Amino acid sequence: MDWASIPKEAYALLGAAVGALISIVTAYLTQRAQRKLEREKLRGARQGAMLRELGRCFQAMATDFGSAAHSMCWLTWQASHGNMTQEMIDEYNAEIHEILPKLVGGKIMIWALDPKLGDQLDEYIQLAYEVDEKIGIACLTFEKDNAVGLAELKALNTLAKDFDEIIYRKLGEIGRGRPHTTLFKWMARKWSDLLRKRRIS
Repeated sequence: MDWASIPKEAYALLGAAVGALISIVTAYLTQRAQRKLEREKLRGARQGAMLRELGRCFQAMATDFGSAAHSMCWLTWQASHGNMTQEMIDEYNAEIHEILPKLVGGKIMIWALDPKLGDQLDEYIQLAYEVDEKIGIACLTFEKDNAVGLAELKALNTLAKDFDEIIYRKLGEIGRGRPHTTLFKWMARKWSDLLRKRRIS
């Protein structure tokens, strides 16, 4: 092909075609990069929103666990000082019956956002129910025989304080992402009595 035989007008047309092609390719690549960036921003925003919601739910559960532990400790502490009335038991029952369903609901919300964390919280919810069950049985005994019920509630003060310390120390660790598997080893070392009572029940 002889380039000299090509008319000069064709060069202009060829230049226009190459320029148009470059413009089209540039626009396509720019739009593609923009869409990718927007998808990444959207993904990041969703992840940020989920993490904020997870943090809010975990904080609410920690507050509810703290309330449950406080109610248990307060009632059994009163018993350990020989101070117990049916009115105190009724107040405890009202508080704990409001708190325990919140714990289960909070666990379900957390499990929906982070199944692994939700599964870890099961152990803490089970502990709360078990300690409450023991306190409930002692409260029923108190209705029938004040002295025996008072003695049972007094004995449960250690269990309630143990539960409070478990919540205080270990719940924060799983909130920070530390492994949960050490809970029972730690309980066995520090609170073998609590672990033994769980196995006996």
